[in-house]
Amino acid sequence: RFVEAPFRHGRWIGLLPRRNLAMAGALTLIVATVSLGIGVSTTNALRATGPTDPGQAEAELDDILGGLASASPRVTVEPGTSASPGVTAEPGTSASPTTPAELGKIVKPDLPATEDGPVPADLRPSIAEARDDHPKPYNDGCHATSTDIVNGSCVYGNPDGATTIVLVGDSHGLAWFPAVERLATEKGWKFLNLTKGECASAEIFQWSANLKRVFSECAVWRKNTIARIAAEHPALVLLSNSRTVRAVDAEGTELAGAALTKAWRDGWATTFERLTPAADHVVVIGDTPRSDVDVPVCLSSHQDDTLACATPFDRSVSLSRLNEELTAATKGGADFVNPMRWVCPSEPCPAVIGRFMVFFDQHHLTVPFSSALYKRLGDAIESVTGLR
Repeated sequence: RFVEAPFRHGRWIGLLPRRNLAMAGALTLIVATVSLGIGVSTTNALRATGPTDPGQAEAELDDILGGLASASPRVTVEPGTSASPGVTAEPGTSASPTTPAELGKIVKPDLPATEDGPVPADLRPSIAEARDDHPKPYNDGCHATSTDIVNGSCVYGNPDGATTIVLVGDSHGLAWFPAVERLATEKGWKFLNLTKGECASAEIFQWSANLKRVFSECAVWRKNTIARIAAEHPALVLLSNSRTVRAVDAEGTELAGAALTKAWRDGWATTFERLTPAADHVVVIGDTPRSDVDVPVCLSSHQDDTLACATPFDRSVSLSRLNEELTAATKGGADFVNPMRWVCPSEPCPAVIGRFMVFFDQHHLTVPFSSALYKRLGDAIESVTGLR
């Protein structure tokens, strides 16, 4: 009524078609130019524009995590039990208790408050780049797809290294690839990446969201992967998985309640029974916290208010799942590393720590953040295994 009709009926610019067309063309050019300018300006605002010294950013992150993680221990001992050496260790480390009676319990720590602030100018990765910034195996065919039943050679680090390590798991396992690769490269280890999307390491039947049926390929892949590990007999196997796998029975009916708990416990027991004899050390990296929001999307809308993209601890961290993993690993002869305080060092769990974006979606660690944690992961591994 107020824009289109006056132009069409000549009230603003007259009745001459030539004049109307000229005005329409001019306005179209103006709109396109302004829109392009806004788009370029927005894109530039989402890209990192400040200093990008990785070493300085990582040193700052280490200071932040070191200060925040000193607030309380990672594990407490249940009343009436005795403490094993690893139970009161520094956050992220653990020694395997010798008996179930010595098993510690992971509890909610007394976290400091998360500080608010703007998105850093040199955020790593930048908001614009986060979605496409994936670990190497996504792009070189070494993260098995839904229908794959084996991985390729997938050797990283030093191919001729005297010490061999293996990373096993689903996409949450692969999220630790940048840290593990950096650790292997620094130490001269041979590093095999054996990961597969949405495939749990526990010996369970599960449902594939991609294939929309029982995930039979996962079971075959798991068997082949353990056989390959046994043939390599590595010094270390690192195991990490997402907690959101849908466990089912052999017919595809989803499990719940006691049946679900039993399936997971039996599945982990079977996996560790097969895996621990195949390697000198097996270390489970507990599942990481999760975000309520898609982090890059949220940060793009709250560039002056990163706290708006944080997630309350109780919605981000599953203490029950972490304790299930800890119990299964301990009973299965494996060690356990809890990354909870690295990823959620304050309350609510932040979307940005230092200059690092934590997740590139709602639950996968960004490559720069994972890479920056390599020393902490290495120290935790050395603490529980003695492997240097």
